[in-house]
This record gives sequence, C-alpha cells and structure tokens, in this order.
Amino acid sequence: MNKPNFVPNGLNVSDQVSEIVDRALEKQRDEQTPRNYLGGSRLGEECARRLWYEFKNVPSEKPFDGQTLRRFRRGHDGETSMIEFMRAAGFGLVTEMENGRQFGFYVAKGQDGVARIAGHLDGVIVSLPQLPDGKEWRIPMTPPLLWENKVLAHKGIEKLRKEGLRKAYPVYYVQMQVYMAYMDLPNGGLFTAEDADDCTIYAEFVPFNMQAAQEASDRGVRVVTAQAASELPRVTHDPQDYRCRFCPYEERWWTEAQPANVNVHVNQQPAPPAWLNQG
Repeated sequence: MNKPNFVPNGLNVSDQVSEIVDRALEKQRDEQTPRNYLGGSRLGEECARRLWYEFKNVPSEKPFDGQTLRRFRRGHDGETSMIEFMRAAGFGLVTEMENGRQFGFYVAKGQDGVARIAGHLDGVIVSLPQLPDGKEWRIPMTPPLLWENKVLAHKGIEKLRKEGLRKAYPVYYVQMQVYMAYMDLPNGGLFTAEDADDCTIYAEFVPFNMQAAQEASDRGVRVVTAQAASELPRVTHDPQDYRCRFCPYEERWWTEAQPANVNVHVNQQPAPPAWLNQG
C-alpha cells in the first residue's frame, strides 16, 4: 500500500479560488438594492458633490473589487467579535433594540415621509466595568456613551496612536459627532479599533463636538436638497488633488459645472433618544 504523499506538488489553485470567490461577491454587489438615503457615516466626507453622486446612486467609475469587498466583510466580522470581547470585559454594551434592529436615526424626510439621511449605530455603552486593583479610568467617562468600532491595518492603528481620531480619520470622527447629536448622547463616545495584523486594540474617548455635528448635518441637507450635482461645490479646483485621484467619480467630477456661490445653512433637530429604554 502506497503511503500518502503530503508534499506540495506545486499545483497551486489559490488564484482560481480567489477569482471565483471574488466574482461571486462582485455579482452580489451588482445585485444589491440601492439604498434611498445618504448614510450618516458619510457626512464627514469633504466633497458635497461626491456625496450627491452617492445619494443618487450614480454608478461608480471604480467599483469595489471582490478583494476589497472581502476586507469590508472582515470589518463587519470584527465588530461582532469586539462586541463579545467588550461584554466579556464587563462593558454594558447595547447593540440593538428589542425587535432585533440596530439603533438608528432617520431625518430630512421628504413629502413621501421617507428619510433622506439615516444612520445606524454600532452600539451604546450604558455602563463601564470596574478596573482591577482599584484603578481609575485615565479619562473620566460617564455613560451612556456612543460606541463605534473599526478594523484597520497596522499602519492605520499607528496613525491613530500618533494623530488621534479627529486628524487621522476625520470621516469617522464626524460620523461619531453626527450620531451623538441625533441620538442625544452628549456625554461623548468610545471609539475602538482592532489591528487586522496583530489584533492590538486601540481605544479613544471622543468628546461631543456640537459644531462639527451641525456642520456635517448642514452639509447633508445641502446634498439631499440639491437638484443637480452642479449646485454643489467641488472640494478642490485642482484635478490632480489626491482626493480627486482616488474618487470613484473622478471623470464625472470635472465634466460638470461649478457653482459660483453656495451658502446654505439649515438647522436639523436631533431625533429622540430611541435607546433610552433599552437598558
């Protein structure tokens, strides 16, 4: 009887497996029903015109490939794991309502009653664990606190350590401000991120900044009430700006007119604190 040979024979099929998996994910991407609102997580984006394209579901010139979609999935899976870790550590973390749906807000409703801006929270921290040996938290935090989590590459974690969330990832920072405003969480929020390479956890307390939230809300209102992208300003006048080079609407961006002046300010009232009875 011949002994089994477990020595690799060189017939590597990695590329074939990756190809068919990525094609399947890309097919799912193309078949998804477009959402009919502007995500609150996107209001930190500097370019109002890009947001308008996203809101109107204008096809991307650079759609995400399968590998990128898999990275997004890993971020979602990382959130699920972090919820388990936080609860095991003693955090009182609420992530969904009694009906099983995420906490969220729905504002800027049209005549049809449909919200044009909406956002969904990762969770709310309603209590903090006791630290061992009678230690105190370095930064006083008073629940309830917004909780937002990400999974980032090692260089992203290092950037957070050097610069902090507001400078390193302004879109995430503004996302938290908008969520805190609309969900009535003025005590601030806890941002956590897991290193995708070595599983190191980064955590930062993020104070509430009403001005940043209001500016982002106003930007969102300008976007969803604009009848055409040409009513909104580009983020730069330089086509070689890195923000343009990486934009999924780069070509379209520079073929539409630029408004002479845009100066609109609309106040938005926060939504009721829907999480309060979810202890």
